[in-house]
Amino acid sequence: MKKTKKIMFCTVIVCLVILFMTLYSRKLLNTEYILIKLYGNPIGEDGTINNEYFGIKCGENNINAKINLNGINKAIEYASNKEITEIKLKKGKYLIDSQKDEEKYHYQEKGIMLKTNVRLNLNGSTIKHISNNRNSYTLISILNVENASIFNGTLEGDRDDHIFENPSQQYGHGIDLAGGKTIEIYNLEVKNMIGDGIYITNFNNEKKEKGEAQNIKIFNCNIYNCRRQGITIINGENIEIYQNEIHNIEGTAPQSCIDLETGNKEYIIKNIKIYENKLYSAKSNNAIIASKNTYQLDIVNNQIEGKIRTYNAENEINILNNYIKNGGIVGVLSEENINIENYYVKKIKIEGNELDNSYINLGRLNNAKIFDNKIKNGYIEVANMNSAIFNNKLTNDDTNIKYGCIIKRDDNENTKKYNVYLIDNEYYGKLEENVKNNGNDNIIINYDKNKMLEYIELFENL
Repeated sequence: MKKTKKIMFCTVIVCLVILFMTLYSRKLLNTEYILIKLYGNPIGEDGTINNEYFGIKCGENNINAKINLNGINKAIEYASNKEITEIKLKKGKYLIDSQKDEEKYHYQEKGIMLKTNVRLNLNGSTIKHISNNRNSYTLISILNVENASIFNGTLEGDRDDHIFENPSQQYGHGIDLAGGKTIEIYNLEVKNMIGDGIYITNFNNEKKEKGEAQNIKIFNCNIYNCRRQGITIINGENIEIYQNEIHNIEGTAPQSCIDLETGNKEYIIKNIKIYENKLYSAKSNNAIIASKNTYQLDIVNNQIEGKIRTYNAENEINILNNYIKNGGIVGVLSEENINIENYYVKKIKIEGNELDNSYINLGRLNNAKIFDNKIKNGYIEVANMNSAIFNNKLTNDDTNIKYGCIIKRDDNENTKKYNVYLIDNEYYGKLEENVKNNGNDNIIINYDKNKMLEYIELFENL
């Protein structure tokens, strides 16, 4: 009898579970059905997100910030699940509040999450982060996904009304791109971040999932009024930054328009192309910084106010056909790495640039080819390195500039011998000497064109 009762009890429990699951499933179906009946399809035929369906609200009410983040993320997830490749917001202003990253891939909080194979068209909308007191936040998170895009709108941080717990708070970013492949970021206005406009790094969470950022394009963006950087690259390969305007970067170091810095010997920055940008008004006066573990960097056809600064960068840097004002091109190996051969730039090419009130100053970078540059009120200086300096035109009416070319020896390094080839350079204006040799016996200045051509051939094959 007891056994029969036990069997009957178990049967009842199973039946109740089945009934509950059936009712719950129907409830979900009914909820989706009801929402569609009330508000229409979640995504329109033209890809427009149905705000009512997902509970998304336009306007200036901070109460909606978490609701909007949730709703937009649900819309993106819905599109991903339904294999809808492009969606767009209804034009308006959307306040959001980013959330903590439970997976802890790195320190950044999560914002609107792009998904693989989804293009998000902001459609002229503004995404703004509400005022907060946190050290980090993110408007758009691109975390280890592929074939994703964000475009056509404005991303706005809370710089103007951020509640600073301390002045060093600096990780509120417009876009946090961690890992992922084939990503496009374009036609955006990115402004008022307490950190960077765009931050690119690797993906590395507590589950030991890893991924490098690869094949990234950033173009036609206006990035400004950010406290730390315009664009930062920590780790990535095959990245193009072009036809952007990046300016008014001021607040907390490094304060540059574009900064390439690994901060970790295991990371690399490789095959980076920066071209046809306008870069100006960086508080540090560094338009571009390239530091250690940077390989194959091309800086071409940019309009720059400030400096292109390379230090401890690794190999093959090409600086070509830029207009540079009130700054220059600076490349130096820092003192602590002076005897570390691996840190030497194997070769740097500086060609066809126009420098106005600017100079070229290189030290301990191994090999340089400096030619066909036009320099007004500036000079060329090299120290402790091989170099070919030819066909440059230097014009000076600044009485503070005494020499056209300065060849120096670093007193901390007095054993190595270096060759500097000076051929067919033109000097105009008020100079005490065209060439100033402070290299002593360690620097051999050579005016033999044939010898220089031999050096250039070796240089190109390095």
